[in-house]
Amino acid sequence: MKRPNPVIQRLRGRSPLILLPHPVAIGNASEEIRFALLKARRLRRKLLILFPFPLLPKKIDLRGYEVKVFDMDSPHLLLRPFSVWLLPVRLLISLYFSTFRLLYLLFNRALRIPVIKRDAALAMRGQRLLWAPDTFNNQYPFRGVKDLCWPDQYSKRLDLQLSSKTGRLGQKKLEELKISSNGWYACIHVREGGYYGDFNTASMRNLSIANYIPLIEEIVATGGRIFRMGDSSMTKLPNIPGLIDYAHSPWRSARMDAFLIANCSFYIGTQSGLLELAYLLSPPVLVTNMYGPYLGLPGTSRDQGKFQHFIDCQSGMEIQPELLFGDNYAPGPHLDVQGVTYQELSPNELVAALKSFMRDLQFFGGDGIPSGLSSRFIDAHQLWLDSVFSKDDCVSSSAAWFRFAARAPLPEPSFCEE
Repeated sequence: MKRPNPVIQRLRGRSPLILLPHPVAIGNASEEIRFALLKARRLRRKLLILFPFPLLPKKIDLRGYEVKVFDMDSPHLLLRPFSVWLLPVRLLISLYFSTFRLLYLLFNRALRIPVIKRDAALAMRGQRLLWAPDTFNNQYPFRGVKDLCWPDQYSKRLDLQLSSKTGRLGQKKLEELKISSNGWYACIHVREGGYYGDFNTASMRNLSIANYIPLIEEIVATGGRIFRMGDSSMTKLPNIPGLIDYAHSPWRSARMDAFLIANCSFYIGTQSGLLELAYLLSPPVLVTNMYGPYLGLPGTSRDQGKFQHFIDCQSGMEIQPELLFGDNYAPGPHLDVQGVTYQELSPNELVAALKSFMRDLQFFGGDGIPSGLSSRFIDAHQLWLDSVFSKDDCVSSSAAWFRFAARAPLPEPSFCEE
């Protein structure tokens, strides 16, 4: 009997959504895949994710992460991203974009003749409609945003499974580390500037891991183990029983990154790329030292977050997060806030945020309802979005604004108590 073609089996006569994720930043790629899956589920269509092969030398190739971190499957996918059925298609798009990349480097960069558009040389496609309403009204664009009911979509967990190869690799390592099925562990990632070399240009995003040592010790004292995520450019941590400085381990890999985050009891992070991978893989998340009120906010009722301290540059006074949307402050180049300086949370504040988070998790016997900041921040965020979408020039740059609207905080508070 002839074996049915899996593409035809899953497609069922409907054209798929196609996504070529961001090739440089794992955070952008994770966010795009997450929202593409949400869109596929909402529209009852299949999603096709395509990753080009790295045909060019590393120095001129734009690939910034190991794509096998996304070796996963879902009922909403047409095929797994690394299925053998996709090899010819992936090769074709690799040749296409590699050719344009070489032409761009030759004409635009070397000869300074702008004949190739930058977008043509960048292997990204399908992003523009990820956050847009399914039915778009130019006169009332924000009405379509509200009709999407993002909080309802977030409350239903995406049906996503890591590949069997990733699962076997991760389970074997947990057994070697003597972490049993009855035990538990957490993951932590605190952004530093080594990966991108942006110590000075994105200082509000780069934080001191030393401030997190008491938090790590609190997790160990509670009976858990903790994996410090990241890369080898990060500050090495002292030897603490129960802590695994995975960022400096010889067995660190993209597959292990995905396995550890997907199977941890909870994830502690900052507003960085790996946070978006955690949102995609759906463990409970505690976001610490948040610097921007626009993206990377807690995403579900299980998640919590705590802002850094914002100090007004002119008065030197601390300001509350809900005031960041006022006329005195504006979004910065890294979606930070211009007009303020930042002060990191103290070790004691971080431990307090952790205890609040752990207390409210069902895993630790709580009722699963997070403690919340007052609704002032959420109300201010909604008023800001209303004002943005009322402007005449909003529709022309709607892709970015729809993205902000999709990441708005939940109607129910999801921030740690002040």
